[in-house]
Amino acid sequence: MLDPERWKQAFFDYSTSSFAEILHRAAPHLLPGPSEPTREELEAFVRRHSGWPISRLRAATGLAEEDIRALLQGAAEPGGADR
Repeated sequence: MLDPERWKQAFFDYSTSSFAEILHRAAPHLLPGPSEPTREELEAFVRRHSGWPISRLRAATGLAEEDIRALLQGAAEPGGADR
């Protein structure tokens, strides 16, 4: 038979936790992980951080250097930042 105090503690743990917390403890593989940024979000990041070195932008986004250069060149052209 279960110890009454242990049962109370188990019940209390579940009654005060959110479902996500319980699921995270019991089966973390069932929770969605952080989502990956879309290509559009990565390109916007590069345009917003145009002062960063290409190597740093590549490390932060995973985009190829050629793609970063093209994005930076497009952002530097008149009207290019609006894309």
